[in-house]
Amino acid sequence: MKFATTFSVAAAAFALTLPTVEAQYVKASGTGFTLNGAAFRFHGTNCYWCSFLTNDADIALTYKEIAKSGMKVVRIWGWNDVTSASGVYYQSWSGSTATVNTGNTGLGRLDVNVKEAGANGLKLVIPMTNNWGDYGGMDVYVKALGGSGHSSFYTQTNIINAYKNYVRAVVSRYTTNTAIMSWQLANEPRCNGCPASTITNWASNLSSYIKSLDSNHLVSLGDEGFFNRPGGNYAYAGGEGVDFEANLKISTLDYGVMHFYPDAWNLAPTTGAQWAKDHADAGKAVGKPVVWEEYGYKTGRGSYLPDWQAASVSNGLAGTQYWQFGLVLSSGRTHNDGYTIYNDDSDFQTLVVRHAAAMSGGSVPTNPTTTSTRQGTTTTTRQTTTTQSGGSCTDVAPSSDYTCAQQAGWGKCTESWMSGFCNASCGRCNGGGSPTTTRTQTTQPPRTTTTTTRQSGGSGAPLYGQW
Repeated sequence: MKFATTFSVAAAAFALTLPTVEAQYVKASGTGFTLNGAAFRFHGTNCYWCSFLTNDADIALTYKEIAKSGMKVVRIWGWNDVTSASGVYYQSWSGSTATVNTGNTGLGRLDVNVKEAGANGLKLVIPMTNNWGDYGGMDVYVKALGGSGHSSFYTQTNIINAYKNYVRAVVSRYTTNTAIMSWQLANEPRCNGCPASTITNWASNLSSYIKSLDSNHLVSLGDEGFFNRPGGNYAYAGGEGVDFEANLKISTLDYGVMHFYPDAWNLAPTTGAQWAKDHADAGKAVGKPVVWEEYGYKTGRGSYLPDWQAASVSNGLAGTQYWQFGLVLSSGRTHNDGYTIYNDDSDFQTLVVRHAAAMSGGSVPTNPTTTSTRQGTTTTTRQTTTTQSGGSCTDVAPSSDYTCAQQAGWGKCTESWMSGFCNASCGRCNGGGSPTTTRTQTTQPPRTTTTTTRQSGGSGAPLYGQW
């Protein structure tokens, strides 16, 4: 069946760009990452709903709050396939013809997310389709293009080419944008009952294609990290057609990822530490980083998540990202699927802020000294140590969207992501150019809202992190 994709050539060629400065891209280095020539180990989160917000102020607030917690990486959705165009959608289908929506209700929403993430010093991971039916995903392609089942997405040539057309439309917008950390082939790809080679071969094909479009950014698979070791339990036996170890060996996949939902997988939550170790060991065996990019537990998370997080630190995982971040926006609380950790939850400091500090290698935050500077505003001063030495007293901004003077004027100098940037404007130059060790953070009063309605995410999704 012939397939045609329609989208503006000019829009496809358009790129929301930043200067091509090699050091500003996250790079894989052995079993870890680097950024600006230094080790980049991180805690982060997932925010699927960020991609579909229509209020730009809400998007800006979300990234500001994520950055304030010390998290550095956010995973957001980079697709929404529909057969009836309305609201926010990224690609619409009419029969076998797909049209990429490059306007303000389409990839324009992604543009705003990229801009605000960059403005707050955050890096984005963006999968471009979904194994599950939420927001369209793989089965929309299969149905529109005459596939014989879910596995056709990975094997049928016209379907693969259709997906490549969409991938090109997205990736080409941001090839030199340093807010992007990684492109992902899919959210949680599975092929139940298929030989593991089905997904491995598809992943090799697609990752190579993305690298041909964009040599600046990392590429990852987006899978759950299932092993293919027959005789093991559900997550190890290979029944979902995924082989974590084989996929790690694909040269055009820069790092491995894993998810963990023991309540949904019918596993004991106490197995989380072993899950972390097994994946870390697999990464060490091939010399690649591994990120625990989704995890959550619905009942009694305080009893288990700290052990999982400690295991991620002790086993040398390159990054962690919990599912999922939540806060109060103009329309109320963001979606709670049972795994959400809101920034005003009583355990947010323990499960998010302290772990972010641990992953970054910094000291765990203690109670700061707070003084009042004006009504409704507090100034928090913390003594911190820095590993930077001998740095030149110059201004290098984290992105070209805003100057160092602007960042300093907005009080951004104290943010963790500003370390190593804007040394002169932030007053860190001391004698021979070493940054000073006193940082002052100005905190605005909390946002007041009278709306507490919880938002709903997609429709009919399974219980775990596959929205």
